[in-house]
Amino acid sequence: QVTNMSYMFYGLYGISYLDLSSFNTSNVTNMEGMFHYSMSFNTLDLSSFDTSKVTNMSAMFRNCSSLTSLNLSSFDLSGIKSDSAVSYMFSGCSKINTLYTPKNIPEGLEIELSGYYADSNGNLVKSLTKESCSTLLTKSAAIEGPKKMKVGDSAQLQIKLGEFLQDISINSHFYWSTSASNVA
Repeated sequence: QVTNMSYMFYGLYGISYLDLSSFNTSNVTNMEGMFHYSMSFNTLDLSSFDTSKVTNMSAMFRNCSSLTSLNLSSFDLSGIKSDSAVSYMFSGCSKINTLYTPKNIPEGLEIELSGYYADSNGNLVKSLTKESCSTLLTKSAAIEGPKKMKVGDSAQLQIKLGEFLQDISINSHFYWSTSASNVA
């Protein structure tokens, strides 16, 4: 049984679809960089992956720059013990609009996302945590506000995520305050 799938599809070009539904991942412990620089995929359905024994997923999807949809709903991250084991997991994945999140994220673990997402309650999400388990995140941002600021300036920004509106107050010292409202 395979235990190491690190960099298995690294730099894969010209293939826009992979059927991974028959992959047996039940004994895999290392998925580091598995799809790193695989820039042809628009979507990956990994809902059949058993990740309960995986201890390293760093850079797993790093620079998958064409990826727009990702299904990680079957992912069990209980074997991940530190943020470094998931570092850069989504770095360079700025086009992901739909993300089905893992079902089990250990307490205290934080997985940084590329950009802001809205959960089904309209909450703004920048990283995956235990609180964002088993949910659908969508990204559809329109940011309105000043393009440049100088020291002492302050501004009001509005970020529209799907049907939810996020108001952000910012000054040049980068102190943030937020409030969300449904703009249906």
